[in-house]
Amino acid sequence: MKKNFICSALSVFVMCLGVVALPGALYANPRTTAEVLQNHLAAFCPGSPTDPADLDRFMEDYHRNAIGITGDNSGLPPTHAVGAEEIRANFAGLFAAVGNGCDLVLTQQVVDGQYAFIQWVWPDLGGLAPGFDAFGTDTFIVRGGQIRLQTAFIFLAPR
Repeated sequence: MKKNFICSALSVFVMCLGVVALPGALYANPRTTAEVLQNHLAAFCPGSPTDPADLDRFMEDYHRNAIGITGDNSGLPPTHAVGAEEIRANFAGLFAAVGNGCDLVLTQQVVDGQYAFIQWVWPDLGGLAPGFDAFGTDTFIVRGGQIRLQTAFIFLAPR
């Protein structure tokens, strides 16, 4: 009886050690909302103005089930992307067209817990709308170190 109890106690102890020693997200500190936003913006403009945006780095920030929603934006089509693959397809098209967002100017940035908000101006919408400035906002909900929801609105105005 005593031997079985010791073996059982030892098994529980070893199992507990195994759980504690597990690598990965169970005990890892997820990135903060500010860290996710910083990486997101850095991937959009990874270096010099001639470097392409880093789509893979950009997509690291999204949860696989993330949702991205944009409004009916001055003639640009609205989107409702569900899942990282649909979001990736939207940004792949944008990055292919503009290269990067190095000329995007942040005019406001707020991070509060799991929420982030940015307001920006993008002259010529990265070359897609010469003679127009794009004014926009993005709102993010970040949980577990990844974007779960992003909404965006863009307004084009002649310069």
